[in-house]
Amino acid sequence: MKVLIIEDDESILNMLKRGLEDEDFVVDTAINGEDGEYLASTNHYDVIIVGAGIAGLFAAIHLPKDKKVLIINKRETFKCNSFASRCKFKSIL
Repeated sequence: MKVLIIEDDESILNMLKRGLEDEDFVVDTAINGEDGEYLASTNHYDVIIVGAGIAGLFAAIHLPKDKKVLIINKRETFKCNSFASRCKFKSIL
């Protein structure tokens, strides 16, 4: 399974990447939304993980709506769900 992680906190990004690679996932990463948007538009990913910070939310707004997106959030869950519903994602995991 191929995964893209878009997260501006390098420690979280690296932790997620190592954990997924340890489970034999193929992982690409982006530290900002622009790079994440580019990778998402030029590669096939089974799932895209975005942080709820600036980089992730920027990328999430611009991702194709048919992508499976997992938003990770250190904040209040209802804010994340509200954002996701406004973006009209096809699938939120």
